[in-house]
Amino acid sequence: MPQDLLTAMHGSWLSFATTGDPSATGVIPVWPTHDPDTRPTMVFDTRTTVAEDPDGERRASWDEIDLSL
Repeated sequence: MPQDLLTAMHGSWLSFATTGDPSATGVIPVWPTHDPDTRPTMVFDTRTTVAEDPDGERRASWDEIDLSL
């Protein structure tokens, strides 16, 4: 695991555990509050960023499946 990714993940978990805000320490970008219209998602990778509804098409395809028994 690349060190930058490890630092971002560890920092956000530690920050969340101690403050309730995963981005409080500034290790990662500000993590927006959930919004069902834009679905902001933190993407941890070589560069940690916030993406709006990543894989939205794939997620939306589940809406068409009848999961009732």
